[in-house]
Amino acid sequence: MPIIFLSASATINDKILGLKQNVTDYITKPFNTAEFLARVANVLRMGDCYRRMLTVDELTGLHNYNFFAREFPLRFQLPSDTAGPCRL
Repeated sequence: MPIIFLSASATINDKILGLKQNVTDYITKPFNTAEFLARVANVLRMGDCYRRMLTVDELTGLHNYNFFAREFPLRFQLPSDTAGPCRL
C-alpha cells in the first residue's frame, strides 16, 4: 500500500527517518498543489506497474501463476454441495 508522508518538518534527518519507514514519498509543507498531484499520480502509476509485474510474465506477456491463483477462485466458485464426487 503506497503511503505519502506529508509533514511540516523539512529537516533532512526527518526526511531520511520518514523514508526509512518505507513510505513511498515524503512531501514537506508548504507544498505546491500541482507538484503534490503529480507525486500522487506517480505513486498510483507505480502501483499499477507493480501489480502488472506481479501478474504478467515478463518474457511472454501472458498471465502468470500469481494472476491465476488470485483470479481463479473469484471467477470459478464450486457449489458448496460438491464435497463428494462430481455428479451430472
